Amino acid sequence: MRTILEYLPDEILLIICQYLSQYEIIHAFFGLNYRLNCTISQFTRSLVFEETFFNDRRSRQLLSMIGPYLHSLTIKQIRLSPDEINLASNIQELTFLHTKPEFIPVMKSLTDLNIITGPSFQSIDILFSNTNLHSVCIASTSPLSIPILSSSKFSTIKQLAITLQSSEDFIRLLRLCPELTCLNLILQNFRLDK
Repeated sequence: MRTILEYLPDEILLIICQYLSQYEIIHAFFGLNYRLNCTISQFTRSLVFEETFFNDRRSRQLLSMIGPYLHSLTIKQIRLSPDEINLASNIQELTFLHTKPEFIPVMKSLTDLNIITGPSFQSIDILFSNTNLHSVCIASTSPLSIPILSSSKFSTIKQLAITLQSSEDFIRLLRLCPELTCLNLILQNFRLDK
């Protein structure tokens, strides 16, 4: 008797998926038909790219297949170009873990950005690059310094977690982000003038 995998019940297919990696599941089942796409949809909503699991060819192939369906993308210790990140055009949450982003493309659906990195992240340009950003968390061991910018430049971010060098940077930040409703702030050098 011949069995066709497509006719197996969803429960059996999901048990089979427990023994496969996310890449193998998507590569094997995605795009075959509507039912299989719905069955494996939990594997196409969120993706974590790690150096140990993906090489450049695999990451590009996977992003080109499921990029438009992703809601969340985490990039951990691997570099993706802005063009590769842009393949996930509809993501709402983007996280960089121990990876310094070179440039984050403008993404229409991006609302949450997390940059958890070592001592090297210094740029505040991220506050202005995506106008739909609602929440930003920048966790770095070295504090940011907010430059004096023109008064016409401001960000619409409402929630922000950041480490700054001084109270002067904090005041500049408040001018740059007038719509802040929630702020998690660490000041490296806090000084009260008498």
